[in-house]
Amino acid sequence: MVQFNWGLSRFLFLLAIAIIGGQVHGVMGQQTADRLIFLPITLHSSNLEPPLDPALVFLETFDGDPESPETWTDENWDITIHQRDQDRLYEMLPMPAHHGPNCEPPPASHVITAHEDNLYICKNHMMTANYGASKNGGYGLIYFTPNRTIDTTDDFFIQFDMSTHRVNPARNWVDVWITPYDQNLQLTIHEFEPDLQGAPLEAIQIRLRQENYFTITLHENGQETRLDIDDYRQYHEVLEMSKKVRTTFYIGVKNGQLKVGIPEYDLWWHDQPAPEMLKRPNWSESVVQFGHHSYTPYKLCEFSFFPQECANNGGDTFHWDNMTLYPAQQFDLIHGSTTLITTSTPEKMFVVDRAAPESSYLRFAGIGDNLEVSFNGGASWQAPVEQAHSKPNDNEHFRSYWTPVPAGTTAVQFRGDSWWGGEWAARDITLWAKPDASSRQADKDVQFSSAQAELFEALLTGQRDPNSYFCEIPKPAD
Repeated sequence: MVQFNWGLSRFLFLLAIAIIGGQVHGVMGQQTADRLIFLPITLHSSNLEPPLDPALVFLETFDGDPESPETWTDENWDITIHQRDQDRLYEMLPMPAHHGPNCEPPPASHVITAHEDNLYICKNHMMTANYGASKNGGYGLIYFTPNRTIDTTDDFFIQFDMSTHRVNPARNWVDVWITPYDQNLQLTIHEFEPDLQGAPLEAIQIRLRQENYFTITLHENGQETRLDIDDYRQYHEVLEMSKKVRTTFYIGVKNGQLKVGIPEYDLWWHDQPAPEMLKRPNWSESVVQFGHHSYTPYKLCEFSFFPQECANNGGDTFHWDNMTLYPAQQFDLIHGSTTLITTSTPEKMFVVDRAAPESSYLRFAGIGDNLEVSFNGGASWQAPVEQAHSKPNDNEHFRSYWTPVPAGTTAVQFRGDSWWGGEWAARDITLWAKPDASSRQADKDVQFSSAQAELFEALLTGQRDPNSYFCEIPKPAD
């Protein structure tokens, strides 16, 4: 039997990219002056057609093999962690998260109680662990959003590897939101959920349902349209649900056809003409948010695939890897000195890592009465701007803010009044800014000949290390 040489393949891949002059965006933490360099991954050949521009590929491989679970943050990702109830603002109820204290593979686990541990690295992939429970019921969400936009007006795809084990599918789910940049909503949610402000004025949501298939919902001006499903097979009908094995999921449009499914099993829940909404000019720069939700997960365990595990603790852990966007363009994502400011925070100032460029926006989730921000050291104050949303406001819900920031701003101060249920708060604070067209021209200038595109596709297609799907390398059969 021929042995596959992954090291040689990687060398040839990087050599080919150097020869043809392209760059593939990339691996966490390896940053050049204006872009990231990513290592190779299979992009299924059914999803690719020459010419493929490597300068427009975004790929996150979550590299890292720590001795124990390590909190994951990255300058190229905006992370939002939300719990509905005031008693869970600073910490969550304990839950067993996958991988042991020394990153042993599942079924080993470790207990987490702090929100910063909701996302963590083990064995070269990332986990989200969410337990949306509190003394008052509970709802929690995690969103992780790359600093890239995609253009949905023509062919595009989003591809990621994800585990398929679900403790309580009736109360825990994942979704992907695609929203025009200027309408992105930090705490976006389906209108019928019990919390927050609903959906953006324009968005498409791809949601994993209780039945283990994804559905697509179009959101427009408070109206929802659920697209028809083309194949009702649930993924556990074609694969064995697993905590250890990650399966590749695909969302995209090719030749005008919208497809959502699992390429490996030729399972396509949606395979139909793309909605006209995606072709509108403002969708040429769309934000992609990956979500993990948990709503009173101790309920409805009788409908669980694993009722005993659900009864012990209904929270779920999802494993993620190899998240790919195409065609992707980078925007400025600027982090700062803190992610949480409240009534009791001694220093109510967010100091940015670098001065705000032109066309910057302050993005944060907030709750409380009379919230105000200052961009000039307290000389003047203004109310932050709420991002447009589909549901009426409720004073007991966090709101999503999207406020223009003067160029050159280096710090933002916050103030407010407590609301009836507790203290005011601003959390998950960042600045966003779109580079102007001229600064992006270098990426757009990268063009492949048909021969180069074929070489690039050949190197990407089918050259996947089989062991990269696993939390541990499988043992040979006896």
